Amino acid sequence: MKQFSADPNPIDDFAKAPVVTKVEAVAALKLDESGWKQTLQEMTNVFRKYPDVQSVSASARFSAVNLYFVNSEGTIVRNGRVNSTVTLNGAAQASDGMRLQRNPYWTEARPEDLPKREELMKETVKTLDTLKALREAPIVEESYRGPVLFAPDAADDIMAGLVGGNILGRKPQLGRPNRTVGPFATSYKTRILPKF
Repeated sequence: MKQFSADPNPIDDFAKAPVVTKVEAVAALKLDESGWKQTLQEMTNVFRKYPDVQSVSASARFSAVNLYFVNSEGTIVRNGRVNSTVTLNGAAQASDGMRLQRNPYWTEARPEDLPKREELMKETVKTLDTLKALREAPIVEESYRGPVLFAPDAADDIMAGLVGGNILGRKPQLGRPNRTVGPFATSYKTRILPKF
């Protein structure tokens, strides 16, 4: 039986850290609830002018969250944040059965930074006009093969989804002779994208 003795230089369970005190103002919501209800109703009422659009919904979400942290060492932290979001959802169906959707949304820290009623009404009309145009667009008989341009906000997601995950060097399972695994495993340390 092996004997264990107490460590002559014990290490504390927790490292000592300086006390932090950061007390921010309490976050609170200041908004015109009835005004927002009326704006959302007006946005969805535009739907009546578009009989080919199947559904339209609009929602607003406002939240104020205050986080508190106090520990036995004397640290006291309080911080708050406010978040405001307006979402518009529109859906239609093309004659070939394809589901069409448009879902613009706006997120800001403060309710007063969200688009005003007039701008939201313009965006609603634009969204419904887009759905109507997509529904009435002609069906292409042959598939297109060629270059495709993506909007800047979508390009990084598409690049990450189609290329990024495939060129990562993932380790193989233990006991396997491979250096990496995945679609480009045979291209280890070789160029797979153009220099630009």
